[in-house]
Amino acid sequence: MEFKRIDDTKFQCLLDEDDLEDNNISLDDFFRNDTKKIHGLLDVILEEAQKSIGIMMDGGVMSLQLAPQPNHTILLTISSGHDEFSDMIRNAGKMMTDRILSDIHDAGSNVIKKEDAGDAIKSAPFVPVEKLEEQIKNKLKKTAKQQEGQMIAIYRFASMQAVEEFAQNCPKTWGLKNSLYKHKEQACFYYIVERTRCAQEKYQYICDLLTEYGGYVSSKKETAAYIMEHCEILIENNAVNIMKKYCM
Repeated sequence: MEFKRIDDTKFQCLLDEDDLEDNNISLDDFFRNDTKKIHGLLDVILEEAQKSIGIMMDGGVMSLQLAPQPNHTILLTISSGHDEFSDMIRNAGKMMTDRILSDIHDAGSNVIKKEDAGDAIKSAPFVPVEKLEEQIKNKLKKTAKQQEGQMIAIYRFASMQAVEEFAQNCPKTWGLKNSLYKHKEQACFYYIVERTRCAQEKYQYICDLLTEYGGYVSSKKETAAYIMEHCEILIENNAVNIMKKYCM
């Protein structure tokens, strides 16, 4: 977590993928307005903010604004406010739904960003939400055809050792559904990766990394369905992150 103090009643917090995973929360939880999870995260943030930047809320009602950032980070702006907590969560979830139409980093937003030199946080220009949505929708139209057919990929590994080596060198797979299967007769392993909210650049990087440790098989859903039906499932989802924990 990175913090920026604005004044005595307002601060910003930048959360990365590890922060979200450590607190068992995802963007979907914001979409669903999961009050319990968001409230739990907020408690952690307030405690860390007090330690990091010496800011302390009075325990009353607060205002919460969220904005998705580059590299799958999230910016939260927290301040003393007048909304009830349920209204605050509902508005935060609506803001996330409205703005995360695609990767936001190409369009810009009212955010703080990491500077190239060091980890200092700076303010970025404000872009009206209406203009931002228009930019994102235009981008979606241009890239829709390019992304078609690139949402799923299947790779074959000759041994479990090769699978483990890949998992150790692969970044955490936020925004990807990935599963691992074993083909008993062929004595090999199949890794199926499906892009959900992951950026195209990260998805392509992981696919390139997969070719270093395994062999590309197909991008057809029919092939994936065949493997799911005829092979033994070892890890149904989040395969890389699970193997990182238990195989390193």
